[in-house]
This record gives sequence, structure tokens and C-alpha cells, in this order.
Amino acid sequence: MYKIRRAEAKDAEQVRLMSIALEEAMFDLFKKKKQTVFANKPVIASKHSVKDHAEWFGGMVGKPDEVLTHMWYVLEVDGKVVGYINGQPEKGNVGHLDSLYILKQYRGKGYAVAMVKKMKKWFQLKKVKFIDISVDGPNKPAQKLYEKLGFVKTTYTYGLKI
Repeated sequence: MYKIRRAEAKDAEQVRLMSIALEEAMFDLFKKKKQTVFANKPVIASKHSVKDHAEWFGGMVGKPDEVLTHMWYVLEVDGKVVGYINGQPEKGNVGHLDSLYILKQYRGKGYAVAMVKKMKKWFQLKKVKFIDISVDGPNKPAQKLYEKLGFVKTTYTYGLKI
């Protein structure tokens, strides 16, 4: 049995660990494809502490969905947090899907589709008319997921390692 719910302060450590795992997986994928633009392993997520995450999640408590400026949902399977998704509205009625991560052993079961649909409902509540997400070139499974959900490629981003 699974449920997708708002992240809470008690989820902070697990979400932070998954955020770091996501960055490490992307770094490894780029490295394998010899397309890395990183000098070293990325450290964006690890710059944010468990306390930071707990404060973000705690700041959502008791507030109605429509007033929140950023949303974090977690995927819970049999009482264990095994994934997360987060995003926020931006200028021009655009919603940005920041990240989506599910532990490997829980992938391929339809959870990612359910999580994106949950975030889409929140974006609709926020009057968002267009959702964007950046997917790294080598991440073919993510590209397939978003295409399956109706997303279309709208831009190309290029990088140059110097």
C-alpha cells in the first residue's frame, strides 16, 4: 500500500539522503557517458542540512495548499518514505518541477506517474498553465517518463567543460 503526502519534518533526513543520491546518480551517469561538466561530485543537496529540510517541511504545516509557494510530497510505501517530488510556481503561470526521486527497488511500479499527477493537481490549484522540468541528456528513463505523461521537449541546453 502506498500514499503520497506532504513532506513533514520527520521526513527531513530521508529526503536529504535521497536528494544526495539523486545528485550522485546523475554525476555517475554523466561520467559513464563521458559528458560530465562537473569538476567533482555535485554538492548542491549536501549543502542543505537535515535541519534546513525540517524547517522547509515544518513551514508547510497547517497551511492550505493554495497559499504555499513551494511544495514537497513524499512517497510512502508500507510506512517507509521511499521517494519525493518538489516544485514551485514561477513567473508567467509556469510551474517548475524541481526534482523527483524514488529508491531503485521501488521504481517501475507506477509511483512516479502518481507523484507527477499529484504535483500537477497542486500546480493547477496554483493557477499554473505550463509545467517545466529539466532532464539531463543521459537520463533516458526520466525522459521516457515525462514523455509518457505528455511533456514535450521545448529547449536544448548545451554545456562546455573548460
